[in-house]
Amino acid sequence: MSATDATAPPLLRATGITKRYPGVRALDGVALELRNGEAVGLVGENGSGKSTLLKILAGRIAPDEGTIEIDGAPVRWSSPARALDSGIALIAQEVHVQDELSVAENLLGQQLPRRRFGAIDWSAAARSARELLDSIGLAHVSPTLRTGRLSLHDQQMLSIAKVVRLRPRVALFDEPTSSLTAAEIERLYAMIAQLRAGGTAIVYITHRLQEYFDLTDRVVVLRDGQLVAESATTEIDENGLVERMVGRRLVRLFERPAEKDAERPPRPTALRVRGLTTRTLRGIDLEVAAGEIVGIAGQAGCGRSSLAGTLFGQWPYDGEIAVDGAPVALGSAARAVRAGIALVPEDRKRQGLVLSMSIAENLAMPSWRDVARGGVRRPAAETAWAEGLRERFGIRAVSVATVAGALSGGNQQKIVIAKWAARGLRVLVLDEPTRGVDVGAKAEIYRIVESLAAEGVAVLVISSELHEVMRLADRVVVMAHGELVGEMRGRDATEEAITAMAFAAGKESEV
Repeated sequence: MSATDATAPPLLRATGITKRYPGVRALDGVALELRNGEAVGLVGENGSGKSTLLKILAGRIAPDEGTIEIDGAPVRWSSPARALDSGIALIAQEVHVQDELSVAENLLGQQLPRRRFGAIDWSAAARSARELLDSIGLAHVSPTLRTGRLSLHDQQMLSIAKVVRLRPRVALFDEPTSSLTAAEIERLYAMIAQLRAGGTAIVYITHRLQEYFDLTDRVVVLRDGQLVAESATTEIDENGLVERMVGRRLVRLFERPAEKDAERPPRPTALRVRGLTTRTLRGIDLEVAAGEIVGIAGQAGCGRSSLAGTLFGQWPYDGEIAVDGAPVALGSAARAVRAGIALVPEDRKRQGLVLSMSIAENLAMPSWRDVARGGVRRPAAETAWAEGLRERFGIRAVSVATVAGALSGGNQQKIVIAKWAARGLRVLVLDEPTRGVDVGAKAEIYRIVESLAAEGVAVLVISSELHEVMRLADRVVVMAHGELVGEMRGRDATEEAITAMAFAAGKESEV
């Protein structure tokens, strides 16, 4: 990390930042200083106030108390545009692109090149966008493509790039890697390095703890809206960081419990797949026993999410799928659910929840017939039933009447898992189950997954975090180019072995 001049006046100074909501003090007298070219990690559990602080610094919400100074001069912004005029840019966790606009329009925004008399020069716009797309590793994306047709991680890279290209004085990153591949994360690292070299100060939030050690000079820890610790990144380790975040010692998150590898009697097969073939999958053969957790690993584009979607009835396929020995035809998600197969999707906010509905309504959605009487909803019974699930799965909220969109990522993910578990699952497919989830909630989700397996549910875990796969899986299956290319026992799996297997298969396919 580049050194910064400690004697120079701070580029940005925030003092006494306080923000209250009804019944909640989101921030309580928080202070933060940033210097040119410095990278600061903002650390804390969901609900600690991290995102609220970034939104205040970026002019999206106003503090109730406190001051912000740029180069020693007090500032107060009435909008994000005003903050951006001062050089403060926020790259938010949520993907911010306009689906109906082209890639070039999203990238260039108000800076679209124009001809005489104000007409947009679309050829020049395409050239500028093409140059930028190539520089961020999106050479496969056309500048004229409608942005809504891009994958989630391509949209995320696009939303990052359109802010980074402005070369802001302060760049605020809120979970920028939540939906990125390993290669895209490397490109993001390079972009951040370029920004810092030009004097941009960085504030960085992530749930992938290693990123703090890769990118930042120091870390600032928030808990319950208060600043509780600050340290140079080189003077703290991952365990120390977690302890400061949660206020207690936590068992190492990715440490594999010894009991997972104890010998167990043979279990009946819950899911059997034979010759599964789609537009992107080729001859998949796979079995998962009742109570077994199988991890699916592989590089981006290997077919993991396609497999998940196909098992949930989202894509047409050839081949055979059987649940508990009985063949099933999965022509739709409804058929998959009736067969006992459920999917926790990668993008929970768009595909797993209705954010404007309450916890109870989201939980009851797949099971409302079981809670209703004669086809008529019973609100009191639905509430009592949902409260039972809230307690069982540790969903933290004042009540089940709370709107799902107001909850943290970890609690939202618990709702998605709980709504399927309430139906009596046989097969649970988890696609990136802890994306955008803090370390405390991550540990809780691991316990939930393992408890469902202990009840006899067959579990498939797809994750780009290999440590997560190795922590949870009884068996690891590796995919490459739409095929299963190898497997190993969970206790024998290493990051090196999984990566080597995936890359070796990739090279063979290219040959």
